[in-house]
Amino acid sequence: MEVEAELGLAFLFASYDEKANQFRVYGHLLEEEHIGEYMITIKARFFSDTYEETYTGTFFLTVWDTEPVIEPWMPPDPIEYQKWDGAIRENAIPEPFDPLKPIPYVHDLTQTGVMTIGWDKLMVPPTNYTVLPEA
Repeated sequence: MEVEAELGLAFLFASYDEKANQFRVYGHLLEEEHIGEYMITIKARFFSDTYEETYTGTFFLTVWDTEPVIEPWMPPDPIEYQKWDGAIRENAIPEPFDPLKPIPYVHDLTQTGVMTIGWDKLMVPPTNYTVLPEA
């Protein structure tokens, strides 16, 4: 695998070590004029005799003059669930396979907490379902 890092002006206080596959920022080299945001582009190439795959990603390195304050994140309208005292399952024996029983899966979960449920084309909706309102 080949990895190439384009550091831009961040090369003044940062480096990319190809052998260790590590991006390093040297704090002792930082000066007040380095405060700001730096675009870093990483290009990776994996290949063999019959296969090649490439990846290019752009990342942003932000240098602050003070340590950033990270506040704990909470969703804007958290859902308060009541404590369920009942049994979740009576036993650990799996149910027999039913091809008509839908088994949705988590397709995507964003950082803001929006979950997209995937639905396979072979799945048939149950007869007693209700449509969920838009969030």
